[in-house]
Amino acid sequence: MNKSTNSYRAAFSDISSKQDKILIIARSMLLYMVLFKYSGIRIWPHVYAGEAFSPSRVQYYLEASVTLFALIMLIMHGTSLKSILRAEWPSVTFSLIAIVSSVVVSASNPGSTFYALGYLDILTALSLSLFFDGSKVAIRIVLNSAFLFLCLNAVSLLVPARSFMIGEFSGAFRGLTAHRNDLSQVSAVYLLVSLFAGSVRKTQRVANVVLAILMVALARSAQGIVLTMFGVAMLPFLRLPTKTRRFAFVILVAVVSVFLFLLVFIPDDVADVFAFFGRDTSFTGRDRIWALSLYLISAMPFSGYGTGFMTSDNISVGLLAEYQLGTLFSSAHNAYLEAILTYGWVGSAPFFYIVLRAARRLIDIIWSLRDSGLYLAAVLFMYCLVGGLTASEKLFLPSFGWLSFFFAMALYDARIREAALVREGRKAIRKHGSSLPGRISTSGSPNESKEQPILS
Repeated sequence: MNKSTNSYRAAFSDISSKQDKILIIARSMLLYMVLFKYSGIRIWPHVYAGEAFSPSRVQYYLEASVTLFALIMLIMHGTSLKSILRAEWPSVTFSLIAIVSSVVVSASNPGSTFYALGYLDILTALSLSLFFDGSKVAIRIVLNSAFLFLCLNAVSLLVPARSFMIGEFSGAFRGLTAHRNDLSQVSAVYLLVSLFAGSVRKTQRVANVVLAILMVALARSAQGIVLTMFGVAMLPFLRLPTKTRRFAFVILVAVVSVFLFLLVFIPDDVADVFAFFGRDTSFTGRDRIWALSLYLISAMPFSGYGTGFMTSDNISVGLLAEYQLGTLFSSAHNAYLEAILTYGWVGSAPFFYIVLRAARRLIDIIWSLRDSGLYLAAVLFMYCLVGGLTASEKLFLPSFGWLSFFFAMALYDARIREAALVREGRKAIRKHGSSLPGRISTSGSPNESKEQPILS
């Protein structure tokens, strides 16, 4: 009887082990797919060496398959989702509001619901990977995806393409993306991940950084260049002694506050500074877009207009002409205005809670840094929160901006959780010594058994 029982347990353990391996592979596949989908890669403009033609349906089918796979993975992990929902409830709430809003306006824009499901893709892929497999596995997948993305865009230099965007608004070089800002944004984020992530192979780090710098330079997006420089500067900043870092942070906040004050109340003097860099205080016409957005918000401040509704097709020609926008209005070009414009003050409340939560975490990392593994979360918080000021797709929409932002949030939670597991493991070892049955895992991941240092 005892022999039979042991044989049964061994067989069950083998089956369970195989199921775990399958789930680990499936979670990795989902994260790879989501990173590819939201990197903005568009193959079809390059297939015919620059000849413009309609987007391939294959691309849409591939994107739909990612959402379907995410739903399947949610079902497969159904019994284990309570902890994830508890940790990421603000993002879950915001995602559900976005999806419900898209259903409400689906009569005027059938694709809006499918588009809003992108929040679910990102939430599922990152939450499952970071919660079950740990931060090291998720970061490794992001780094591998970065290398592939950057290589593909570098190769695209050899194949001419034609943008479906209007004239020069697509930029001189956009790689395999729809717009130079998209290429610059994704390349900049991958550059920062490669620089700030710990335990990266030197060759991979150097290759990613060199290719990312090349893409940012070729895209020539002012915002991408500025935010990249700012992000890189955070590396030595975060390594400063605590008192020095706090003092520098206070000075930086003061300087930014004075600059914003001058920009609002004495714009003419600030204009000379912008002119020196070949720019103006209109932020490439964004001031008119912001003015129209504020006007539209004042008309429906509480309910908003819904997902996918606010485009130039749904706004009167006279109103667009009044703000000298023609047919260019497709978003508020500001994540915070866009949230209110789409969901109103009521629906956007979870979004602003998430933003305040991220800002608080960024300040906490800067003020009392205890884990160098949080460097990456800090720089992504900075990039997304600042980038959201001038482009809603950098943070608000279910695109690579939201993916980067939620990755920072989930990574922060994962590092805190892993650090707690390390402390518990060390306490147990000190208390029980070698009498502990089995081996204590200090990696923070349920699927990793090797002991890992808290600082990666």
